[in-house]
Amino acid sequence: MTLILALACADGIVMASDGQATFSTTGQPVRQPMQKIHSLASCVLWAGAGDVGLLQKIGYALESLEATKLTLPIKGLRPMLFNTVRPVILEAIQAFIPVGPNPQPPMADVLFCGYSGDDPWILEITHTASDVQHEEIGFAAIGSADIFPYFALTSLAHYGVRQRSTAEGQLIAYRVLDDAINTAAYGIGTPIQMSVVDRPSEAAQPGRARPLSIDELRALQEAVTGWKKTETDSLAETLGLRPAEGPPGSLP
Repeated sequence: MTLILALACADGIVMASDGQATFSTTGQPVRQPMQKIHSLASCVLWAGAGDVGLLQKIGYALESLEATKLTLPIKGLRPMLFNTVRPVILEAIQAFIPVGPNPQPPMADVLFCGYSGDDPWILEITHTASDVQHEEIGFAAIGSADIFPYFALTSLAHYGVRQRSTAEGQLIAYRVLDDAINTAAYGIGTPIQMSVVDRPSEAAQPGRARPLSIDELRALQEAVTGWKKTETDSLAETLGLRPAEGPPGSLP
């Protein structure tokens, strides 16, 4: 169980995830913390949702790619990433031995993001071994809780994320992940993880991928709390009320 979110902003791309992996045991599923966001050649971020063992094998395959090839424009990089991930997914499906009631083969969806010159890109490779780019809409989500970001970002569409800075994008991503974790019945959990690909200063250079520190994530948590408080006060002002007052017709 996982939630991965990628947001294209004005000066970079934000990738965020929950920090919980779910493992099946004889008694019941158990959860463990897991690092889900990874960097390739310090210019491409990737994260996966699905079977942990399969994602590990995908990680091995991606690590074998030449660093210089990871700086290619997305038109050249897309088929290379696809042809690296697809055989691993197909091999896992072909090697699957169905045992027990309702057996399911291992599945994995993978999300990548980076820059081609000044242009951000977001690439998804699905568990059905197909691929699609999402930068036109500016965001993508994968995992068992992927419905939460799509709903949340629709309600936050007026913020115009694509025109916002990565600092603002981090706040939005943190809020979406935090709300999803607090809402989902099971399968996703803390700690929230986040990394950024900064837009290159020169078109010929690749973007620069970097993880956020624990202190940066803690500051985001505090800022999101303040943002929600500001919204609460703004709602009262919109209704023409003082913060301590209730809606018209309510009891004191």
